[in-house]
Amino acid sequence: MKYSTLLLPKAIGAVIGVCAVAFNAFSIDFDLSFGSAGKFMTTFADVGQPSSAGRSIYIQPASGRTVIVGPHQQQGVTGRTSGFVLAGLTPLGTLDSGFGTGGKIVNWSSASSRNLIDSVMLADGSIVVFYQFVQAPSINSPGLLKYTPDGQADTSFNANVQLVENQTIPVIMAAGANGRLYVIVRQAAQYSLVRLNSDGSRDSTFGPDGVRALNLNRFPQPTIFGFSELEGGKLLLTGHHYETQGYAVAFAARFNSDATLDRFFGSQGVTRISIPWGSVEAQTTVIQPDGKILIGGYWTFLGSNAVLIRLTPRGRLDAGFGNGGVAMTSFNNWNGVRGIALAPDGKIFVAGHCGEKAIPPNERLFVARFSATGVRESFLVTNFITNRDAAALDLALTPNGKMVIAGFTKNPGDNFTQLAAARFEP
Repeated sequence: MKYSTLLLPKAIGAVIGVCAVAFNAFSIDFDLSFGSAGKFMTTFADVGQPSSAGRSIYIQPASGRTVIVGPHQQQGVTGRTSGFVLAGLTPLGTLDSGFGTGGKIVNWSSASSRNLIDSVMLADGSIVVFYQFVQAPSINSPGLLKYTPDGQADTSFNANVQLVENQTIPVIMAAGANGRLYVIVRQAAQYSLVRLNSDGSRDSTFGPDGVRALNLNRFPQPTIFGFSELEGGKLLLTGHHYETQGYAVAFAARFNSDATLDRFFGSQGVTRISIPWGSVEAQTTVIQPDGKILIGGYWTFLGSNAVLIRLTPRGRLDAGFGNGGVAMTSFNNWNGVRGIALAPDGKIFVAGHCGEKAIPPNERLFVARFSATGVRESFLVTNFITNRDAAALDLALTPNGKMVIAGFTKNPGDNFTQLAAARFEP
């Protein structure tokens, strides 16, 4: 199948060369007014060897509260079971007593798992969590829970996105206009798009019972990391899939409001990004105000480089960004972007993790600032606890331009993890 974009081998050396600049530019630093010396860490259980992490981070528009959503795991009746947690933080980086119970929400059971799939924040600051309930191989289903801006269960929200009993697998979701939600689920290799009203009911104006088939046949076994509603009700999916040679290829696909491929985007609705000699794996996506698409992830080649890819609104590589639309950088042997945030002046902030090709990997988090054209300007590689592995899994900007990241740190004395956050002066 023809690629709509393909970097030539001779471009790779130039890309890597550009990324070697400014390695000692440690101008980003912790915001000492946040938490303890710029950091916040917490556990969600006192027993059962708990492990938690922050996967998504949001700044609520009215309260300024930071809300973090992430997975949780601890010892259950017969083994470790999974759930999810939320933490609400004040602007000072402490648990907000007005959120949940003492600033925390724990959704966990000792007898069944609730595997966190995705979450979104709606315009009013409420949070919707998408998960898979598993009690046994024959007892599993996707689930959605909505929490008010203050972290209380919204009992008026009632959603059912299971299409085939015990065979419906949750994939990803997105917030849409007017409080509606889009949810992608699959049964075997068949993907479906479900549109929900603000109360969780199926939107009957969108296909039979609010469901439309989603044709992803052009991506064998895709891994989807980005899903957004665009202007006019169009939908954008980003992620990666593996070619027969074993290499991963990043992709972006745009769909019309009726879930058919938009033939005016990329090559007949699809853009693939392939870099020779390695894999391109997409991990996160942000849509710029001008409609350009920023994809972050990593490129594996003798280790891995953190990569940013920018596409035009029509799905072409943006020649004015990085080297032919791609900017790479590295801080250690392996590196990956997990979160992107855009400043009003066009600056691009990224967060992720890096480490050594060794055991243990000495994993660290990084934050970095790029110009609007993809030039790395400053960065910081650090951790939460000295000599303990850490990672940043998402990033947000406060209204006054500070960076807030969510992720995890390993405990001082064992390999279990705590949910962690930090705020930085850009």
